[in-house]
Amino acid sequence: MKTFTFKGFIASIFLVAISATNSFSQGTPIGCNGQFFVTHGSGGTATSTTSVKKLSFSGGTITPNVFNIDPTAIGFNAIGINPVDGYMYGLRYPTSNNRPRLVRVGSGGSGNIVDLGEVSNGGGNMADGDLGYAGCFDAAGVFYFITDQNEMYKITGLNYPASNTTTTYIGAPAGGGSGTNFYVDMAINPVTGILYGVTYNQRLYTINTTTGTSTFIATHGTTGYIASLFFDEIGNLYGYHQNGAFYLIDKTTAALTAAGSGPSYTYADGCSCSFGNVFHDLSWNPVNNTPCPSNSNKNPTTNISVSVTNNSSVQRTGLTYTFDLSLNDAAHKFMFNQSAGAIAQNLFDAGLLPNNNSSNVSLQLASGAAAPNYNKIVVSNFQTGNPGETKSATFQLKFVGTGTPNPIPMQSFVSGLPALLGSSDESNDPATPAPNDPTYISFCPGATLPVKLLSFTGAYKNNTTYLNWVTENQVNFSYYDIERSADGTNFSSIGLKSATGNSSSKESYQFNDDLTSFSGSTYYYRLKMIDTDGNFKYTSIILIRKDQKGMTDIIISPNPVAKGNTVTLRFESVVKSVVDIKVIDMAGRIMFTQQNNAIQGINSVSINHLERLLPGMYLLQMNDGSTVQTTKFTIAR
Repeated sequence: MKTFTFKGFIASIFLVAISATNSFSQGTPIGCNGQFFVTHGSGGTATSTTSVKKLSFSGGTITPNVFNIDPTAIGFNAIGINPVDGYMYGLRYPTSNNRPRLVRVGSGGSGNIVDLGEVSNGGGNMADGDLGYAGCFDAAGVFYFITDQNEMYKITGLNYPASNTTTTYIGAPAGGGSGTNFYVDMAINPVTGILYGVTYNQRLYTINTTTGTSTFIATHGTTGYIASLFFDEIGNLYGYHQNGAFYLIDKTTAALTAAGSGPSYTYADGCSCSFGNVFHDLSWNPVNNTPCPSNSNKNPTTNISVSVTNNSSVQRTGLTYTFDLSLNDAAHKFMFNQSAGAIAQNLFDAGLLPNNNSSNVSLQLASGAAAPNYNKIVVSNFQTGNPGETKSATFQLKFVGTGTPNPIPMQSFVSGLPALLGSSDESNDPATPAPNDPTYISFCPGATLPVKLLSFTGAYKNNTTYLNWVTENQVNFSYYDIERSADGTNFSSIGLKSATGNSSSKESYQFNDDLTSFSGSTYYYRLKMIDTDGNFKYTSIILIRKDQKGMTDIIISPNPVAKGNTVTLRFESVVKSVVDIKVIDMAGRIMFTQQNNAIQGINSVSINHLERLLPGMYLLQMNDGSTVQTTKFTIAR
């Protein structure tokens, strides 16, 4: 999102900035490969600085990757990536006596953002000082945008190095306009070609790209606004909230499903380009495929599959496929359990290699691994199928590590694609809502330490995080290591708690983390549970935001859950809120969700549909918009 009433005066340095940017070369295209980008800034003026970040996903954590923009004194919004030339375009904030100006952004280097000039009014009523907040491209490379005065326009002919600032007026979509109901962002579904727009007052619409006629869908259930809309390659709609929450959006009901959390931004917008690209998935099926060492089989195997989809216009050949198991597993837990010849055979049979030649497959040792534990493969002459085809192959992995630091994230990469397609693609886990995220492998999910974690919660008050957890069955158990992170990825120890008992009884713990000297607004916590033999496991991660209240004293009753039981969730909420509840299996799959209103104080909620679950251990995740709490429970039959 954006600024709302900017009509201010910009000094003459504006003209200097324009002439300077036009003197630079453009740089290379960003590429149309499904990646998600956000722009944000500290102000909404023509000479404020707008930054661009590429988003990456790992579990529920969103990491913004710095994307260099040069020069700095250009403020813009309403971004989209053009599938015809692979460049990002947007509208520069205008001065008080000018209309918005079109800008084009390349992938980096000196002068990678160029001011292309003031747009025309296109037969509409675009006035000096009007703002462009919402923008996107369709598959043909037509740029659509809506001003803060509820006028929709399009620009054609944007194909680097050609440019065009002539607009065509389309219409006035209802639901937008001045005040608090203007359109914040919009995006086009690559599967259906339908344009979706979201307004500042939480309303989701479809918009006809020929007439500008809008159709109201529903109001999404969150306070504040969704600043950025994205589509992935298969038509899933996502939204990045201004407070940093990331959601999967139901296109028919506007219902939100939490899919991650990242930094909050101001003057923000977002875009993705999911038309006509190449993408690939890594899939792991934990059912009957879970490696678990035993006395008779200390090095079990498991299979992981790669599926490559070609939505581009021609078959792509001469690519390189890289699968490095050590990227997120420095402890070398897995290796490839096939020879180069066997891997080449599998890829050839799948149509991902043009010939069955083992010289195309290089087995390597990454991050200090020792032979014969080859934990990296590089495949040359890799190829896609024909346009519209998906080709799949399977790799066999062998567990060769010790200990159980579950789960282990894995991701592979396809490189050598044309610059228009972004040059490379990183794999996606199709079983999770987050796009382009690692695929996690867990082993021995039923194996437990001599301790059972019943709940782990946190709340923030007066510059202090209050962590609470309840356990039972502390037998031959040593201590808890409390860890904190500012980004959800890099954790460090902040304290230890020794086990207070050595029996099957329940034990309660509390740890207070003083954040007075820390300037951040978001923190992540987890427990490392360590037994007397040195074996350990990590708990799920909980998120704490400063100055926002959470939920405490979470209890599922009964636990374990027997067939026919009515299950009640009890918790205390400091403030009135709406709580999203998910039941997640130990492979990370969301089994079902429900939403309940929480009152201030003690709450009692019935959990539905548990009779559908198979016996085993599950996670119950609660999200009240400020914190996420996770509790384990067991289904017994």
